Amino acid sequence: MNKELINTLTIGGLVEKATSELALIQNMTLVEFAENIRGYVLNNTQRIFLQSIDNNKPLNLTEKKCSACEQMYPATEEFFYKCGTSSDGLQSKCKSCQKEYGLKYYYDKKLNKQTGG
Repeated sequence: MNKELINTLTIGGLVEKATSELALIQNMTLVEFAENIRGYVLNNTQRIFLQSIDNNKPLNLTEKKCSACEQMYPATEEFFYKCGTSSDGLQSKCKSCQKEYGLKYYYDKKLNKQTGG
């Protein structure tokens, strides 16, 4: 580095700030680092992926078939709502099918109430 650049970096404590932040970054997990960059929030699949790297474990993303649309999705809370009674802890319908079902149920119920049936 040239002398002018070093003098510029030391102005206002930039060197101290940069070295202290570097020490913080080195002690972060990948999940913490990703979330601290611009306040980024990870989705479930991204979090699982980074945690598997942090823990030096193989990535285990199993797939699950939606019972309504029959599409395969990663078996995560990003694609399926939680369900305490199922063996994998997820509902059988994907989130989009579950939302569609919920809206249909709501409007059918509302229509029956208005018609007296």
